Amino acid sequence: EIPVKATFSNKPAGFNDSTLVTVNPATLEVGLPERYVDVLQQVELDPIDFTSISPDQATVNCKIKLPSGCKNLSNADNATVTLNLSGYSMKEFQIPDSVFTVTSVPDGYSVTPVSKSVTVQVVGPTQDLDTLTEENFTADISLKDKEPFDGHKELAITIGVKGNSNCWIYKPN
Repeated sequence: EIPVKATFSNKPAGFNDSTLVTVNPATLEVGLPERYVDVLQQVELDPIDFTSISPDQATVNCKIKLPSGCKNLSNADNATVTLNLSGYSMKEFQIPDSVFTVTSVPDGYSVTPVSKSVTVQVVGPTQDLDTLTEENFTADISLKDKEPFDGHKELAITIGVKGNSNCWIYKPN
């Protein structure tokens, strides 16, 4: 019998997944070849992207995958990962262009963003959201690996939260 562990990408550093995350089933009975006996200490689920987590979207179903040759004796094909987000909420912020940075601009070119702001949804403890200001955001437009161009071009902007390790940007699917 081995534990099932949720893993995450884009998880804020302050989020304590050891106390705020439950996985069902928490353990699996696994039949395994002898070569895995000392190696397979837990079943790690595919990473859950924190940008898809909100107070209304705090439960995720994940496929259970075992190494080749191992048999899931519990017959559980999926695990349900639930995050306890009581005390968390979501708030909309307007990020002004004064926060935008453009990186990897080719020599001889200049770039001026046309958009004057971008709207984002931020999730975090309610009291933390109430203290965020525009200084808590980064907004990077990278031209790395982009061909030089003249005129207008739509580019992705990467928004981040700084100075608060409990909040994250929400990007609905």
